[in-house]
Amino acid sequence: MGDNRQIGDKNLSVIISNYLDQKIALDSSAIIDVIIHESLYDNTTHGEITVLDIGGFEERIPIIGQERIQIIFGAKSNKLLAHQVKEFVIYNMSPKLIDEGKRQAYVLYFISEEYIANLKFKVSRSYKSEFAQDIVSNIYNEFISNEVKFPKHIHADGLTDLDSSVYRMHLVMAQFRPFECINLVAKRSVPARGLGKFVFYENKDGYNFKSIESLLNPKSSIQDMDRTEEALTQISEITEEENAVTATYVLMPANALSETGVFEMSGDETIITSFKFESTFNVMANIIGGMYSSRLMTYDPVTQRIGALNDQGATVSTKGSELASRESNVKSEFYDFDYSSRFGQFTHVKGATNPLCSPTHTGIGYPNSNYKFMTTNFEHNSRKQLSLLTNRMAGQFEVDNQVERWLLPNMSQNRQLKNIVLSVRVAGDHSRTVGELVHIDMPSSYFQGEKHKYYAGNYLITDLSHKIIGDNYYMDMKLCKDALSAKLIDLTNDNSANTVSSEQSTPSPINEDSERDINDNTWT
Repeated sequence: MGDNRQIGDKNLSVIISNYLDQKIALDSSAIIDVIIHESLYDNTTHGEITVLDIGGFEERIPIIGQERIQIIFGAKSNKLLAHQVKEFVIYNMSPKLIDEGKRQAYVLYFISEEYIANLKFKVSRSYKSEFAQDIVSNIYNEFISNEVKFPKHIHADGLTDLDSSVYRMHLVMAQFRPFECINLVAKRSVPARGLGKFVFYENKDGYNFKSIESLLNPKSSIQDMDRTEEALTQISEITEEENAVTATYVLMPANALSETGVFEMSGDETIITSFKFESTFNVMANIIGGMYSSRLMTYDPVTQRIGALNDQGATVSTKGSELASRESNVKSEFYDFDYSSRFGQFTHVKGATNPLCSPTHTGIGYPNSNYKFMTTNFEHNSRKQLSLLTNRMAGQFEVDNQVERWLLPNMSQNRQLKNIVLSVRVAGDHSRTVGELVHIDMPSSYFQGEKHKYYAGNYLITDLSHKIIGDNYYMDMKLCKDALSAKLIDLTNDNSANTVSSEQSTPSPINEDSERDINDNTWT
């Protein structure tokens, strides 16, 4: 069996520094529990500690909201990685519970100091023709990292990396908080490898500005893109990272035992003590959220053009004709998104990937189910009547806001990650953190000796809570899977119901640049 205990044993040290920078170590008997939360959807790590105070500890320190707390924790069973050392600031205290013996219990809430720095500053500046990772690094280093006692490194892919943001941006920050600015940049960024959104989050290694696709299918960190002002070129094949899956966990439904009553496990596998599928699909939320289909109508405030550019069928206005009051009779074209046809362009969880639904799903093919109306400046440089806005004017760049690229795919991926969501509780391991891939070995509830046809496989850790209660250390993790592990089968014809193969080539912004197919109301 190896070391696959259900509850981990812990090492824990908690030191509080008061307003005079005096350090006081908490005795283990005074600590009821410690919980530390990480999430891909939170910018910072935070948590709480429950204290049993039998000697007026909060009065003698005193605890007044100017304290720092250092937490050193780890699992005794993991001797390969040094214990995590986390520095936080205490920002709140719960109401105190006091008994007749003058003992009191209360909860101290703590958070990374970077979040406090974020609340103290507003960003008021413009970024002209800058790449997303450069904007994020500038904001983080100037407004956050320089203002904290224990600065952390920010991890962002560089310009020669296919997982970096591929297009320049023009952005004006009008008195936004630093993290609001970074989240805005993440929302509008387009990864070079394909489709998908960026996230800005903190994990055990520091702060990260990463694309979801770089987390779903990590690749080796090598130079694989050549970037010039004229072109983007992929200079090498994508090489997947070896050993990207960091841990394997076994999820055993009650009726999944073998004939002998024992499920065989390897020494590297860990039993999941409890689990819950929080979601496997939500059709109504997917339709409203734009996962299956969506539509974008654009408006160019300079040319006052509504809809996509399409000169096919244009008719020159002739004096005295019925078209005299307009320049052409070109119809307004939309940008439509279809999950079934675009599935292969996303990067998915490492391993076998198949769409979450078939092309005949009730939500596919109805783009008006999610309708967006946004401004655009698409192709200004290529239009003669807008020559004043080209990069020849005072050395400035006219930068496409790329709304046609990022908006609809981002909405779809956001919903894709919220379909198959699994919450598990496992033995504590301080080497785990959000943004990692884990493998869930889930036996079938029906087929003897087989894995679950659709839900076994690799998952992305999106939320993780380290929980140390008494002498026990365990983790609550929320895992997501954006694809099925097997194709949906049409039992009538015994054919695959999915039309998109996981081996399908995945067009990227590098290969396509700004090629759009407007005729069928899509862009590729």
